[in-house]
Parts: sequence; structure tokens; C-alpha cells
Amino acid sequence: MNQTPFIVGAYVAFGLFLLLDAALPWLRRRSLMHNLLTRARRVEKRKTP
Repeated sequence: MNQTPFIVGAYVAFGLFLLLDAALPWLRRRSLMHNLLTRARRVEKRKTP
């Protein structure tokens, strides 16, 4: 039985997992910065009558 497709599939899955692991904190940081910016703008609006 040829096992090459399984080995290649395992490497591809591992590579995708690494990419996802690297991308998720970046995306979360972006959304966090966006939330902080919108909150800061809202507070500024509330301060100025």
C-alpha cells in the first residue's frame, strides 16, 4: 500500500495548523485594537458636551 498521500496529507495538515496558529493572535490583536479605539472614541464623545 502506498503511504505517500498520507505522509503528504499529514505535512499539509501540520502546515495549515501552524499557519492558523500564527494568524489567530494577529487577528485577535487587530480586533482588540479596534475595540479599544472605538471605546476611546465613545468616551471622548461622552466627555465633550
